[in-house]
Parts: sequence; structure tokens; C-alpha cells
Amino acid sequence: MNDLGGRINYVSDESCAQACESNPSCKGFVVGNAPTNRYCWLKSSNELSFDPGFTSFVKGTTPSTANTVPQRFSWTNYANNGFMLKNKTSSNCVSVRKDNFGDGSKLIYDECNSNSPYQQFTYNERTQRITNPITGRCIDMLGGKRDDGSEIGIWGCQDNNSNMKWSYDNTTGLLKNNASGTCMTQGDNSIVGWSCFFNEGKMSAYDLVPSEHQSNIVPDGDFYIQNRTSKTCVVHAETDKTGTNKRAQGWFCAHPNHVWNYLNDTKQLKLKKTGLCLDNGGNRSDGSAIYANTCDASNNNQKWQYDSKRNQWVGLSTGQCIDLSGTSSRDGTDVNSFSCTNNNGTSAIFDNYKA
Repeated sequence: MNDLGGRINYVSDESCAQACESNPSCKGFVVGNAPTNRYCWLKSSNELSFDPGFTSFVKGTTPSTANTVPQRFSWTNYANNGFMLKNKTSSNCVSVRKDNFGDGSKLIYDECNSNSPYQQFTYNERTQRITNPITGRCIDMLGGKRDDGSEIGIWGCQDNNSNMKWSYDNTTGLLKNNASGTCMTQGDNSIVGWSCFFNEGKMSAYDLVPSEHQSNIVPDGDFYIQNRTSKTCVVHAETDKTGTNKRAQGWFCAHPNHVWNYLNDTKQLKLKKTGLCLDNGGNRSDGSAIYANTCDASNNNQKWQYDSKRNQWVGLSTGQCIDLSGTSSRDGTDVNSFSCTNNNGTSAIFDNYKA
């Protein structure tokens, strides 16, 4: 079977993978499935093992064969563009709850939907954090617990919190929490931490699947308008009431009241909850208030165009952009009209996330 140096005492799949990585001739490794006296064998051939008593693993980008676990993606492929965490065994994806996205909310699993912002994540190699962009929160081993079955959820991102630091093994597909040493696993009803034993009956192996969700376009149907820095979304005050001259503000995202529609024919931004349209009042002065008023297709002050290169919403009557005052993350921060080339940097940078 093209062994390289005979068998190796089995400690974990990860230890076998590390031994294979350090040997340039290794193409993969095979693990015997016996519950005791387990060993792994490093292989110099793509033809690993077709014996049902063994489990085969492919190194690097070596093509998979009939009885081989397919190669997984690396962080760098999709870290900045957004990816989904797809469980290798169940084919379900990790998801933030749509009805509860505050600190401590548990992650769940759901049928994969490449357009869902709740299933989209990004990874920061410096901080080792995994972030859900629409909530602005990071995946967290809640409480830093090390017991099998401990809950994994989301929390406000913290640079020095080791419970939010994760590492991904391309070979095994395991996603390990640096604080607890346990791996992300699909439990019975939620996503939990579990001892990192791949292929031991627990669903702990994940593929990083590219997300089709794009923030630099205007989605069809329902979407959120999120400031890139503050992670708050554009809405208007008193969304539970109708009327005119409702002040546009920034509030915590992902709430049903914060959903917009873009009317392509009239170029209006219409809040789905109240049916009011965003209106800049025709004022060209920096810092001018933006309101939500009764929609009027003939009112040029309600016409907007999204600049996908700059990620800015431009008022067609004034040439001014939607701008969040100071990029504050505080709920109720005013949304104003401001020069699109102002020195506030990202205060006028907005992403559109499909709701």
C-alpha cells in the first residue's frame, strides 16, 4: 500500500496529518478503524485504501478517490469574500438565529442557503476571529467551557478574547477553538464544542463553501443597508408608526423593521415595514438631515443610486451621500446627507445585505 516508514501510533487524526505534512513524499494517510491499538499509515500514492476497515485522508490538493475524504478549502480562499460553514456529514450549514442575534445567542444549523446573510462568515487571520457581517458579532465558545456539548454562539467581537479564536485544519476539516481545544460540531439541536475526533460518529468536519452573497450590489427583494464600520443599519425613527418626516437613523441590524426594498423604476428606497421612502429634502449642505416621507415617484429628492465601486448611496437630486454621523455604533445615531468624498472615511460606506 505504498507505506512511508511503516505504521505510526495513533494519537489523533490531527497528529497523523501533521506527520504527513512534514514528509514531502506523503500524499495522504490511512487510519485503521479498530477501536483499540489504532495506527495510521503515511502513503506515497494517490491510491490510498479501498478497504472498508480503513479511513483515508488526502493531503493538500491531491485529487480524492472513491474511498477518500474530499479535500477541504483553506481559510485564505474565501476568508475576505465570505464563506459558509458546511458540515461534511449532514450537508447543513452553521447559521445565526434569525429571531435572536444578541450576545450569547446560540448558533444553529440549517439547510444551506448561499444568499443568506445569517450563514455568511468572514475570517480575520490576525485576530483569528470568525465574524457574521450582518450582526457584526463573532463566533464564541460561550463561557470558554471545555466539556463535550458546550454551547457555541455569537458575542460582540473582542480582540483579546481567546474564546473567539479559531483555527481550521485543511486536512481534517476540523474547526478548533483555541481556548477550549474542542472542535465545532453539529449537535442534536445546535452547534456545540466536542472533542476533536474526526469521523468518530460526531459531525465535526466542515467545508468552507464560498458564499454567493455580495454586499456591493443592490439585492432584489428585501435587504439591509449596513454601515461598514459601525455595523448598524439605516432605518427611520418610530418604525412602528406611519407618517411623514421620520428621522433616518442607524440601529442594530437584522431586525425585521430594518428591511428595505429598492424600486428600480423610480429609484426609491422604501422601508418595507412602514412603506415610507428615504428623502434628502434637496439640501446640499453637509450634515443635512435625511427623513422618511410618503413615497412620491415624482419627487427627485427620493431618488437614489448605489455606487458599487465606492459602496455609497448617492442622492440623485443633490449628489450627496448617505452618511452616518461619526460612524457611531450607538442605536439612534442620526443618518445625514454628506459630501461623497468627505474626510470621515467609512461613515459613508454602506453594504447591502439580503434579508
